[in-house]
Amino acid sequence: MTWKIDVVNVPYGGANGGIKCSPKDFYIVAWISDEYSKFHGYSPAIVTGKPIELSGSLGREAATGRGVVFATEALLADHGKSIKGLTFVIQGFGNVGSWVARLIHERDENAGDVKAKFIIEAANSITDPEADEILSKKGVVILPDMYANAGGVTVNYFELVQVKME
Repeated sequence: MTWKIDVVNVPYGGANGGIKCSPKDFYIVAWISDEYSKFHGYSPAIVTGKPIELSGSLGREAATGRGVVFATEALLADHGKSIKGLTFVIQGFGNVGSWVARLIHERDENAGDVKAKFIIEAANSITDPEADEILSKKGVVILPDMYANAGGVTVNYFELVQVKME
């Protein structure tokens, strides 16, 4: 998390914690905020990812996937390409993968035969060092997770700024 925060240049803490739960269970984050507030007063900035009604951010659910698409567009532009006309493979179809697929599809894409020239690490640490070396030797360009999936942490920061302004 520290590196990801540095990559997007937001003045935000460097720790990250979690509770194993469904990402759709926003009430857990709301509960954490409520419990903390019982002892320290109303403090909506204590956690991010809250429901909108409790000072959450619009667009948070899609933020990491949207950030992956923006990062992909920037990488492809550096190589004289664009999303249009390329094919994609998305490994995993959780929150991030489903949003990436939806957003790429909105840009008129299909998923025909794929010969990867680019790998965008939307999840954390999906390419191990050995695979990274093999793919690099084959000329595959890999966009690292700490940059590609930083959209979520960016919106988390915006959520904290938002609640401090309320």
